[in-house]
Amino acid sequence: MKKNYILLLLLWIHFFHTSFSQVTLVKDINPSYSYSVDGPDNLLSFGEHLYFRASNDTNGFQLWRTDGTTLGTTQAVNISKYSGVTGDILYSFDALNSHLLLNAKSGTYITDGSQNGTKALKNGYGTLFNLGGGNVLFLRTDSLLLYNETTNTTSSLKVFSRSSIGNVNTSSSKFCYFELNDYAKNKLYLYVTDGTLAGTQLVDTLLFASSIVDVYQDHVYYAQCDEVWEYDPIAHTTKKVYNFAFSNCPLQKNAVVRGKRFQNKLYVVVNPIGSYNTYSLSILQLENQVSRDSLQPFGVTGPYDFSFVNNRFLFFTDSYDFFSVDYSADHLTGLVHFDGVTENGPDWYTQSDTKLFFYGSMSGKGWEPMESDGTVAGTKLIADIRDGDLSSYPKYFTLHKGDLYFQAYGDQGYELYKYGNASVTTDLEEEAIMEPEKHVKMAYTLLGEPILNIEEHEGFAILLFSDGTRQKIYKQ
Repeated sequence: MKKNYILLLLLWIHFFHTSFSQVTLVKDINPSYSYSVDGPDNLLSFGEHLYFRASNDTNGFQLWRTDGTTLGTTQAVNISKYSGVTGDILYSFDALNSHLLLNAKSGTYITDGSQNGTKALKNGYGTLFNLGGGNVLFLRTDSLLLYNETTNTTSSLKVFSRSSIGNVNTSSSKFCYFELNDYAKNKLYLYVTDGTLAGTQLVDTLLFASSIVDVYQDHVYYAQCDEVWEYDPIAHTTKKVYNFAFSNCPLQKNAVVRGKRFQNKLYVVVNPIGSYNTYSLSILQLENQVSRDSLQPFGVTGPYDFSFVNNRFLFFTDSYDFFSVDYSADHLTGLVHFDGVTENGPDWYTQSDTKLFFYGSMSGKGWEPMESDGTVAGTKLIADIRDGDLSSYPKYFTLHKGDLYFQAYGDQGYELYKYGNASVTTDLEEEAIMEPEKHVKMAYTLLGEPILNIEEHEGFAILLFSDGTRQKIYKQ
């Protein structure tokens, strides 16, 4: 009888692992504050670990890291212990070659991810642009600073008098583009820099409005009222890509609002000057002769948050609609509107080569983590972390070693969750005892941690570990 039961139990374990996706709470970092509004943020995949900012029972926001397991989730650096400043907290951090750059209340620090490997950085912070070879460019309010990682020293590259640096784009690996606001002359200048004084040059003088549309293969596309221009940083030449030829073009407003280039097409959102709520999406075919296709108008602000997945162009609109366009066709075809799917800004999505992960809601559900491959059938909830129409408000989606990490609001408040499809092995250590309905007591381990109990529910199960922590695992 016992042998038969153990055989059935093993079959149940196999079914359990294959029918449930691995969406789990990584660790209850702040157990004393179940309803805290603060949770892990600033997630960054760096080396073998995922680093993030978090606050526990005894410290304010500090640098944490995880290998994806509860035991492997620890505080990496406590800034207040290094600086000696009571209540010192971490504001933000960035990757810097083989180190992390920390922006704290008491100043700027560089670390290898350990308490002992942390040291102060003089004359820090600003927007970071990695030049390679241990050299970094910091773009501050009115100046450019060079930092050498080996010597831990900074030097001034250029100071802009009576001006301030605004929009910065660091998506190119060789060139950094930034806008310089000259308030005295009421002008905007678009600059490019390669980290040298000679390589810091004016691209164009612009209308007083944010102008960078996209950077693709080191070239920058930017808006000039109703025109789209392209700049080549090697040849240092500019050319007009397209003129929408609207009737007027007053100061301080661009008709071209935002955009994204993919392969030989540039997707741009345009709003005719003087019009209201008539944003539309246009596609500029860039090879040979430029041609244009257009989509219908989209509400107050038009399409935003562009992604390319499985040869489809995905975007959201201000009315919380999600659309997919077939990129492979010569013209725009296959527009798909996913009813009930919504999204909420750049902190709320990320993508792999084949999927887009985002914050969304479908009929009858709250705001939960979702995924899409660009098709209606492939757009679905990852997990219903809070049952029914309640919301977990997930954000800070970050991919690390094939797994998706994000912050969400669950039974323990705002904490770090992990979504992965990796297989899980278990070791059955002793016989199991059947308890009341929907409760099965087992003695085996999951990811090296002893499990005391598994509670089955419709759509999910709850694992109770020997240290008292609980994790939900959801059906996919």
